Amino acid sequence: MGKLFFSAVVTVAGLLSSTAVSAQQKPTVPPPPTKQNSKGQGNDPRVEQLTQAHGISAADAAERVDVLSEVQQIVERALADDPNSFGGVWVDHSPTFKIIVAFTGEGDRKAFLDRLPAKSRRYVQIRNATKSLAAAQQDVDQILQALSAAKIVFETYFEPRSQNYVVTVKDQSAAGTARALIPAALRSMVNIRVGPVTETFQTNARSGDQIYGAWDLLDSSGQPTCTYGFAGRDSSGRDSILTAGHCRTNPPFVVGSSSGGSHLVQLPTATATEMRYGDLYDFRYHPVVGLMTGYWVYFKNSKPVVGYTQYVNTVAGVGPGDYFTVKGTVKQTSYNSNHYLDMPVCKSGYTTGFTCGNWVSGTDSKGVSYRGFVKVSGSSQPVIAFGGDSGGPVFSQPDSAYDIVAVGLLKGGGTNSTGGPCVGSSCFYSYMPIDRVNDAFPFQIHTTQGLMMP
Repeated sequence: MGKLFFSAVVTVAGLLSSTAVSAQQKPTVPPPPTKQNSKGQGNDPRVEQLTQAHGISAADAAERVDVLSEVQQIVERALADDPNSFGGVWVDHSPTFKIIVAFTGEGDRKAFLDRLPAKSRRYVQIRNATKSLAAAQQDVDQILQALSAAKIVFETYFEPRSQNYVVTVKDQSAAGTARALIPAALRSMVNIRVGPVTETFQTNARSGDQIYGAWDLLDSSGQPTCTYGFAGRDSSGRDSILTAGHCRTNPPFVVGSSSGGSHLVQLPTATATEMRYGDLYDFRYHPVVGLMTGYWVYFKNSKPVVGYTQYVNTVAGVGPGDYFTVKGTVKQTSYNSNHYLDMPVCKSGYTTGFTCGNWVSGTDSKGVSYRGFVKVSGSSQPVIAFGGDSGGPVFSQPDSAYDIVAVGLLKGGGTNSTGGPCVGSSCFYSYMPIDRVNDAFPFQIHTTQGLMMP
């Protein structure tokens, strides 16, 4: 199917307004997407990343990419058949490549293996799980309820490899408080750690013609404060764009791309029915009627981190920048069970540009206020995310055609002890799974296959 371009054709008077901005304040306007700058370079970044990260040949890396894709499809079928027996998936690349799939029931194992192609079967190991992800989520909810009353900042998740629960707190005092509050029936299965926890990502700056995923979200003075996520269409049929609910600038602005970007275009303020913030959610959307939009996500590779230009983020196998094209979305499942351990995901944001890492755990920020978010770490880039990246699109690693799958919206991440960017492969960010935008109202994502419900 050819790639379709979606654009708004109806202008609503008064919905969008422009505000002048001085030359000193004017941000750089990204180029509009074209067939040429969203085509890709012919190589496969997924292969290049595995080659670089694990010291394997390109042929071995290409085989692993194919096997992971095949296994993922079969895992999704297993989840649909019996979600209450699925115990998780994780990937080991060394010393040998293997994919571990865990089940609580014997019958599900045989059905899963029978579906595997012969070339993939030798890489898959089936393990026994003491708990399904569904049952583990019920335990996590108990932990959340027990700790939330203490008013401490913490994160908690179930780790399928160890079949244990992890609680992370900021300091030893909080660790003692948390340890005393863990339900007795779960205490032997809970590991309490002291370390960084997710903090909201946004810049605190208070200072139109087109808008696409990962463009800068501006305030009224033209200063970037967050990042726009995926473009889509709301239940009223209006073209709209997603971002994080916690971003302070509401209404937001985008730099106009006509007249050399000499004006700001104000988007409508998100109403209470167009956003969810707290508990499982951190998103909002803004109608963009009158602006061209579609399935493109902007990225800038080899980008110095804004405000910390000594750090430059470069992803191997990808060009200097342009656009990815959204070919689909991660489908809705319970308990984040289709966000697999060690599967690579990437993001694009105003401050740190294009970075990639691996999914490492489900995470919850600030106790009961947020839960069921997904954490990403293990990046080869120095700064995986920082303030101003909030609301940006999180997506699968691009293929050779620059096609991606929509995965989530960036919420926040770790900082160093002084509030600066966290540097190194142990740093992380967290995102909200994209399917949650449909929990309150239907919202479809623009893709190369047409409008698609996540």
